[in-house]
Amino acid sequence: MTGIGFLFIFGLGKTPAPLVYSSIAFTSEPLTQGLPNTVVFHYNAAHSNADSVFIQQSWNDRLRFRVDKNGHTYASTYYYPGYFRAKLVLNDSIIREHDLYIPSGGWLGTVERDGLPLYYPESVLETREGIAFSAHQLAEAGFDTLLSAPRTGLNYVEDLGELSALDFAFDTEFRSDFSRGDGVCQFVHVLIRCSKGVYIIPFSIPGCVGELGLILDDREIGGRTHDLSGFGVDFSDWVHLQLKVGDGRAIAVVNGKPAYTADLTSDPGKVVGVTYRFQGAYAVHSARFQSGDSAVNVDLIPAN
Repeated sequence: MTGIGFLFIFGLGKTPAPLVYSSIAFTSEPLTQGLPNTVVFHYNAAHSNADSVFIQQSWNDRLRFRVDKNGHTYASTYYYPGYFRAKLVLNDSIIREHDLYIPSGGWLGTVERDGLPLYYPESVLETREGIAFSAHQLAEAGFDTLLSAPRTGLNYVEDLGELSALDFAFDTEFRSDFSRGDGVCQFVHVLIRCSKGVYIIPFSIPGCVGELGLILDDREIGGRTHDLSGFGVDFSDWVHLQLKVGDGRAIAVVNGKPAYTADLTSDPGKVVGVTYRFQGAYAVHSARFQSGDSAVNVDLIPAN
């Protein structure tokens, strides 16, 4: 009994060996234009004492995949546009990283089916209201929306120049057009995509704000422990969002009223685009980025 106890205590006190490596390589190569797009990663981590090697698609560590330590090639398919900071991870340490840019080709609508997206280019989304995806289009695609709404999205990931994610303003008007069945809360998320992170601004009807989650740089702010009532809205009319970032602070203004203000704790890099996530049908009336010094002023959808 004494011997077993000694071995158990000895094992607990053992510390992992320091990570040692040399001749590390990490590059990537998209195989095509457009979406979906398979990206081939080339890596070399064999000259290390790492127990495990991972390739991470972006800043999101949930998109981390284990690879063969002695291998050299790994292919990963990207189904959505974005500006990704791909990483080579040894054990739990990021050793190499580089930018990987997959543009949307203008506005690109998506509808999720069986975990994969259907694509709708800008040419089939433009309306007199701006950009919209209707219940009729969902029905044409074979979706039964009587009680259930598929996950839909609208993406714009293109070169916006040197638009700092610490000094910009974003102004948009949008609407959710589905409120039945599992879409009763009318959850909407507006994502400001950045080279090193993301801002996620959530919306719902007022009765569901406790389920919302706001993300500013690298922090998640939950509706169960924070007052996110300012993001509870009436979707029978356009919702007007202004996100103002500058002087180390982010201010979200909804329909002319401040909804949330927070100090920033990290630098998300530069702004690279915007994504809207909806349930079912939607419309986006206007979208505009502007830099704090007016060097960048991009009307993605000019208001009519």
